Amino acid sequence: MEFIDELGYRVVLKQDRPVHDHVLIIATYEGQLVLTHHKERGIEFPGGKREADESTVNAARRELFEETGGRTESLRYMTTYTVYTDPPFSKDVFTAELSHMERREHYYETYGPVLVDDIRRITDHRSRLLDDDCINYIVREVTSCG
Repeated sequence: MEFIDELGYRVVLKQDRPVHDHVLIIATYEGQLVLTHHKERGIEFPGGKREADESTVNAARRELFEETGGRTESLRYMTTYTVYTDPPFSKDVFTAELSHMERREHYYETYGPVLVDDIRRITDHRSRLLDDDCINYIVREVTSCG
């Protein structure tokens, strides 16, 4: 499946081996979507960069906890999101149902979790990533299955 993002770059979703340098997590908790409020980009889904010594599964689990305090045993690889910039980059997209959320003193580069039933309700501090057609397609796929 292909999309063009708001900057004009081609974005491709495809099943791949989850071994890329970036992760994105579409998580739910008690029937709500779990997002994070990034200090620079605004409210978006949790994710980040894989560290050299970790798998993307472990990176997704770590980023989810660091940015939201969320814990899960149901992390599943869904797809790979590739943006053809120069150079291209890929994010392995995971889904998760959180078993619980811990209040944290520090959420690293974010202000912590934001729970919503519909990302269209986010009007203030909204990351441009929430308006990305590809991200919205992924969210629809996840929420229509649950």
